[in-house]
Amino acid sequence: MLAFIPVEPARVTVAQDGSLAALQEPTRITVIALPSAEPFGVIHTVGDPAATDVGWLGSPPRLLVLSRLETTTRVRVVDPRAARLVAERTIEGLVALRACVDGQALISGEGRTLTVTCSGDELVVRPVRMRVTPVCAGALHTRFVVVAGATLREWDPRGAASKRSWRIAPRATVTALGGTERVLWRTTREAPSRIDVIPLIALGQPKVHELPEPIAQAVGHPRRDVLACLGAESGRVFVVDLESASPPRVLEPGPIDRAEAIGIVGSIDLSVLVSQHGMPTIVVPLGMPTWRNELVAWTRSGIVDRIPLVPAIAQLAKHLELPEALIPALTLCYGAHLCGATGVPPDELAEVLGGRWPDEVRGAGRLAATRVLEFADHAIAMAPAYRQVLDEL
Repeated sequence: MLAFIPVEPARVTVAQDGSLAALQEPTRITVIALPSAEPFGVIHTVGDPAATDVGWLGSPPRLLVLSRLETTTRVRVVDPRAARLVAERTIEGLVALRACVDGQALISGEGRTLTVTCSGDELVVRPVRMRVTPVCAGALHTRFVVVAGATLREWDPRGAASKRSWRIAPRATVTALGGTERVLWRTTREAPSRIDVIPLIALGQPKVHELPEPIAQAVGHPRRDVLACLGAESGRVFVVDLESASPPRVLEPGPIDRAEAIGIVGSIDLSVLVSQHGMPTIVVPLGMPTWRNELVAWTRSGIVDRIPLVPAIAQLAKHLELPEALIPALTLCYGAHLCGATGVPPDELAEVLGGRWPDEVRGAGRLAATRVLEFADHAIAMAPAYRQVLDEL
């Protein structure tokens, strides 16, 4: 199965353990597996899409869905792997999801702040005493950080207590915030292209990062000092190292030319999930881009008209005296190997060759004669000896 293709612009929410993500379109929420981006569950929604919030609770992750109705808010917890509704509750008044940390969600609205947890099949909603009802919050390692007027406050959901606080400019409207044990970051409406950083453990971190354009979306990880940012003007994806003074790096999301939503995936080896409607969802490793990263992104996309040029594969084809027109076959089969697949179906090989090499697809041409590819009934794969040559480059 190919990566999920949203029909309309979607909002992205990634589970903290990096195993699942939810893509929220106006009339449905699609759950995808990571890193393959393959869809395996759909929740249909009705009403105003802006009145529905989505988050993740715990590990294994459960999907939290808040739907604001006329005078009440419906809270649902769904187990996506079992395809069942775990629990449901209706809250009086209209509240919105502000942030999720581990198995806790922070919701607020109409002068109230609440936490939501789900233990077993029991949905628990508890009131929180705060002087100011937060309208913006984020994850700060294992705790929440909330905007309370001209102050950022750390709030511990387990101890139900406020911890540290930090003063900020009184007229600043915070649009996103979060952090780790080492840094606290935020973006504001007044300085839309800037990321302000408060070091929590002084390690010489820069206190400001500037992007070349306004930030449409900034997402972090509660345990890693890195941000992924979406450019509001270009749709480019920027990677910001909060520990370094290096300028933001532009991520290359394969065939996606104008990203609409992003999310950070993983805990140790991070990736960025990139979404654009009408295009396959892409998961791009955050490491320095290599030809293997680009090849994996292209292979998962299923798009055949933007075949990446890989010099090592072109050199292999030249060594085997294969026509240049057959290079896409080698590219696809090695890309499938990098994605962990045992091979590719014959129809996919035919498509990448433009339908012009039927003998090659059925194993009666040069690809079979040189033994660079192995042909089985339902899958075609690069021969192990040639995979090893490319793996060792």
